[in-house]
This record gives sequence, structure tokens and C-alpha cells, in this order.
Amino acid sequence: MERNVERDLPAAFAAFLRALGADAGRSGRFLCGTDLARPECRRPLTSDGRDVALESGVSIPDTAFVFAMHQGCAFVFFRLGEGDDPPVYLFEEVEQIKALEMSFSAWFSRAADDEIRLTREQGG
Repeated sequence: MERNVERDLPAAFAAFLRALGADAGRSGRFLCGTDLARPECRRPLTSDGRDVALESGVSIPDTAFVFAMHQGCAFVFFRLGEGDDPPVYLFEEVEQIKALEMSFSAWFSRAADDEIRLTREQGG
């Protein structure tokens, strides 16, 4: 059973959730095809991430918190207890787990920049 991690969330992620407000996890066009974590959900994305990783013969750390999952086969996570702006890790079925060598806030900034660039390229 997943422990309640809401009180243990890094400050950068908690600020991200506050910025999204009640629509956290329903991001509209932003990160289309990607589910965002909502700590109050009964089955957090971390459970789904563990299942996906295990299907590939990989276990993710016990302290992992999956904050975004793309189309059920790739996800990004941080480890609880690694500071207020923790490093981010990526799991993909092909490459498995790799450190992205950026913090959560850097990951979010890059994701937002990529979405803005794509929207402009598509004329939106």
C-alpha cells in the first residue's frame, strides 16, 4: 500500500501543484498524452509506474514519486527526501531508468519551453 506522501512532497513540486490548482492532472494541451500526479488520488501514478517498470524487469526505488506518465509506457519521477528541488529520473521501456541530470524545476521549465515552441511551430 502506498504511504501518504503529500506532506513529504518537495517544495518545488508542491508549488507546481498549487500553480495548476484544481486542474492538476488535467493539463489540457500542456503535456498532451501525459498524466500528471495528484497526490490525493487513491492510486497514485507511482503505483502505475512500479507496475510498468516491473513488466520490464526493473524496480524503481521505494522512495520514488512518479509525477508524470506518458501514455502508460514512460514516466518521470523524483525520490522523496532528496531536497526541495530534487533530481529527476526518466523510465522508458527501452532505456529503462536514467538520471536526467536536472532538478524538478528545471524539468518543468524545459517541458513548458518545449510546449510553447511546439505550439508556435504548429501556428497555435
